[in-house]
Amino acid sequence: SDLYLLWADATPTRAEETFRRGRALAYRERAAATATATASASASASGPGRGDRAGAGAGRGTRDAGRGTRGAVGGADGARRGRESVAPVPEPDGDRARLRDAVASLLHASSVTFDDIGGLEAAKDELRFTLALALAARPDGVRLPLARNILLHGPPGTGKTLLAAATSSLLSRAVSRERAPAGGAGRGARDAGGGAFFFNVKVSSVLSKYFGESSRIVSELYGCARDASPSVIFFDEFESLAPSRDGEPSGAERRLLSTILSELDGLSEKGRGDLYVFTIAATNRPWDLDAAALSRFHKRLYVPPPAAPARRAILEVLLPRRGFATEFDLDRLVERTEGFSGRDLERVAGEAVADLLRDENRDLPALLQAAPETLSTRTVRLRPLRWIEAEAALARCPRPMMPPALLARYEEFR
Repeated sequence: SDLYLLWADATPTRAEETFRRGRALAYRERAAATATATASASASASGPGRGDRAGAGAGRGTRDAGRGTRGAVGGADGARRGRESVAPVPEPDGDRARLRDAVASLLHASSVTFDDIGGLEAAKDELRFTLALALAARPDGVRLPLARNILLHGPPGTGKTLLAAATSSLLSRAVSRERAPAGGAGRGARDAGGGAFFFNVKVSSVLSKYFGESSRIVSELYGCARDASPSVIFFDEFESLAPSRDGEPSGAERRLLSTILSELDGLSEKGRGDLYVFTIAATNRPWDLDAAALSRFHKRLYVPPPAAPARRAILEVLLPRRGFATEFDLDRLVERTEGFSGRDLERVAGEAVADLLRDENRDLPALLQAAPETLSTRTVRLRPLRWIEAEAALARCPRPMMPPALLARYEEFR
């Protein structure tokens, strides 16, 4: 299959697109099968005597997961037929299977949208424009400078991960609408391919105890991302994967860094107008990154702590838009949260809502103890949030201390 991809033209034929989409589908099927096996194992581990409701719930979860897998497999009929007519995709075994399982575990479906993120308008506008430019039709005879790698840097808890998830969701919706089939051959493959793939990469999911396997996981990750193009790869805590080489990194670390640099350079994608792998990396310590890795990022977006207008926008997302009205003006809470990050504001709102729910539903623990079967018909009681609850939440959440020197260092890095 790799030899087939080597001689593929820059503009793919229907068979080539079907093949690539079908190969990427194998990862989605493997991930769905793993979820089904996990659900079945959980149901078996619960054992007898747990109650009919628990057994029925586990059974429903397993059947739902099974229906999702069967739906993916059923929708993939066209993809498999296309693959059989072009080139067979052998089943992985041994080390290859372990690598594919590792990559399949990184697949995530994001439901976060940019409307769910308060503030950060400049960063959201830049990400929207970058995606729109990549998906737009190119003028004849012009090679556009597309930004494939973006670095998000800033203090912890300012929304870098949310921006990456919203970018993936936006790209997935755009691709799904663009590929909506009007009929004809390959419909099964296009339906099964769905939207864009989102790979959420944590440090622990890449690092391996086997020498050299971390580099192979990164290579397999980008290979799958190219097969499923367009796709988004998000690296969290990127400074742990691409640290500066001023010290004395080990051989495994140097090899992993070299692989990351090679993939960020996008050599396999150059000259291929049909391939688009969007890499987003987030870091709280951009000055600790390797200089060569920094040079691979076409754009660097600073994600600062929210100012007053952004804090109000975040609180509106966390409270009124989630159905929790307030008796007080949100500006009062905005004034008391100077220096708070988005994560800090989420904690304050969560603590205040928890106090509200506890105050209005004090009978729930007794119902759980005496008549748990009635809880499904007992509606949770709500009322507008009071200032006393917001003030109590502020008292329990320690005021964040972001040293001015550190904020100045972020500004200097911009």
